[in-house]
Amino acid sequence: MNIDIRTLIFVLGITHVIQVVVFSLQYKANKNYRGVGWWLLWSAVEILSFACMLLRGLPNAPLFVIFAQNLLLVFGTVFLYIGILRFLGRQERRRLIVGLSALFAAALLYFLYGINDIAIRGIIVSTALALVSFESARALWVGRQRAFAASACFLAAVFLLHGAIFSYRALRIMAGASVANFFDPSPFNVVAFLDAIVVALLWTYGLIMLLNQRAQADLAEAKEEVETLFDASPDAILLTRLDDGQVVRCNDGFLALSGHIRAETIGQTSLTLRIWKDPADRARITRELREHGACVNLELLFQNKAGQDVCCLMSAKVIELHGGPHIISITHDISRRKRVEAERAALEAQNQQLQKSESLGRMAGAIAHHFNNKLQVVTGNLELALAARTQGPDRNESLAAAMEATREAADMSGLMLTYLGRTSGEQVRLDLAELCQAALPVLQSEIALTSDLTLETNFPVPGPTVQGNAKQLQQILTQLVANAREACKVTPATIRVTVKTVPVAAISLSSCQPIDWRPLAPVYACLEVRDTGSGISGQDLKMIFDPFFSTKFVGRGLGLAVVLGLVRVHEGAIQVTSAPGQGSVFSVYIPLLG
Repeated sequence: MNIDIRTLIFVLGITHVIQVVVFSLQYKANKNYRGVGWWLLWSAVEILSFACMLLRGLPNAPLFVIFAQNLLLVFGTVFLYIGILRFLGRQERRRLIVGLSALFAAALLYFLYGINDIAIRGIIVSTALALVSFESARALWVGRQRAFAASACFLAAVFLLHGAIFSYRALRIMAGASVANFFDPSPFNVVAFLDAIVVALLWTYGLIMLLNQRAQADLAEAKEEVETLFDASPDAILLTRLDDGQVVRCNDGFLALSGHIRAETIGQTSLTLRIWKDPADRARITRELREHGACVNLELLFQNKAGQDVCCLMSAKVIELHGGPHIISITHDISRRKRVEAERAALEAQNQQLQKSESLGRMAGAIAHHFNNKLQVVTGNLELALAARTQGPDRNESLAAAMEATREAADMSGLMLTYLGRTSGEQVRLDLAELCQAALPVLQSEIALTSDLTLETNFPVPGPTVQGNAKQLQQILTQLVANAREACKVTPATIRVTVKTVPVAAISLSSCQPIDWRPLAPVYACLEVRDTGSGISGQDLKMIFDPFFSTKFVGRGLGLAVVLGLVRVHEGAIQVTSAPGQGSVFSVYIPLLG
């Protein structure tokens, strides 16, 4: 062949210069992949090796140039092998590689400076290149993964071919092939350099394909992980266009929060879906995102498809996607937390009120007892004065008025003690229905004071059995009916009195008075007084059991307070359900006896 070997070496050098440029770009873009830097180092070392080959053609070229050329040629291939191992996630056996490299360098030095034998040097170099090529092929074959199996197999085949050519070259030299002149354009030399050029190009193509296939596989895996996290998140995640708010993608958390289905969500805008309680919130958030690019933990009020309000914390960020700005938002439903906080605040307020009531109760109780003691002294002396024979008519009238006022004051003191739950009275086993039936004449006389007012009763026989004081229970019933009569200002109206049993599970404990009530029985007897009167406003409903509170101009306001005290004495509770224009229901719960 009339091919100049120096020309082939120059072409080979140009090929590796292109490799250096290509792998520099790949390293810059994919430096997170281990091994790419070693491929870049291999290309650079190979260029130096081919430069040394050209220097061998100079007159009186030193032997060191030959040593450097062969050493760099083999070491470059070793660097390529290390890069492949690391790219595949394997670690090279450093001691073995260092030991063999030192042995190879020592052999080159010996057969260059000790015994200048070009044939043996050719055998050593060809054998080393073949071994490294075969090891590289084995590493690619063993370490191939499904994601880049095609490129790994392609590279393994190229390495096998390259190793086979250099194995053949070593065998030919051992068989006596002439290698006396390195630049001799013999078929033996031409094939070796053509193989180096072709293999270099194939290696470059195969390595880039290997890198790209793995990058695509990792990208697909990362995308799948992101999609999994996107769809599996319990929080609502929404991807919308910044300009018009059109929904690009949403997860199941958003569908659960909003109540919409995916088909009616994608392609719509957040405004047409009516997820904003106040549409001005979107304009405000969009303005903030345009100015700052992100917002964190904004408390907003949304509404679902059913029109129910949902209190949420929303964080959002502007991202570039599909060539335009988009908003990705993560919304966390805090409605339940808000309800718990509200309930906790209500319980704390109730607890504070209870503490105030207890303090007031202790003080009022002491005052009532002292007041009673003083009244007893006054009453006793008045009775003695009235019994005296030396009294005139005017004096007797004054003493009688004083006596009546004293009795009323004593009654007031008794009512205060009843409210505080300090009243006395024997408790016995009672049939609640029979008790209410016995009080019916008194109730009817109370109702008769108002025309067009109907009293309905439902007292089952036998009724529920309770432990209580008959007089006090009748006082509860009488007071509740009197209270209902006062509420029925617009007639005709109806008052319905019912005796029944109620399981604890059916009682709303959070709205029961007293607020510290803890049920003692699984089933309670219930005395219910229901009216169709004007109802009670929410503000008044919170105060109806306060002592001396009244919505009437006339009256002492102790009626329901006394009822609450008597309910406490019987270890029960009272529940009120009312609204303006919808009447009222007073339910008294007393422990049921077995």
